[in-house]
Amino acid sequence: MNILTTQESLERMLGGGKWAEQSALSVSAGAEAYLAIGTQYNSVVLYSNQDFYVKFDVVANASQINTSNSLICRANNLHFLPVPYDIGLSGATTGAVLHVKQIDSIPDIVVRVTLR
Repeated sequence: MNILTTQESLERMLGGGKWAEQSALSVSAGAEAYLAIGTQYNSVVLYSNQDFYVKFDVVANASQINTSNSLICRANNLHFLPVPYDIGLSGATTGAVLHVKQIDSIPDIVVRVTLR
């Protein structure tokens, strides 16, 4: 029986590679923030103490989240999300862009981001 550490389990689950901690995204009340991920990462890990929407696309500006359709990430959980495989192949020069938006219009929230 092989017993793995948490780090080793994550390495296997996410396919190896290095973690790249990013600056936290500060999201003002009702606003949206984004982070250009590029093409070299295949997963993101997100955390916030407030619920938030998340979306991937190739547009490097705010106002991309549709609150009727975008994924909701619940507060106080680690969210492991794969970067959509072909999103960087659509001709955009930026590669993938991660968008986050707070759900409740409360004072600023912070979304912590780690890329892999």
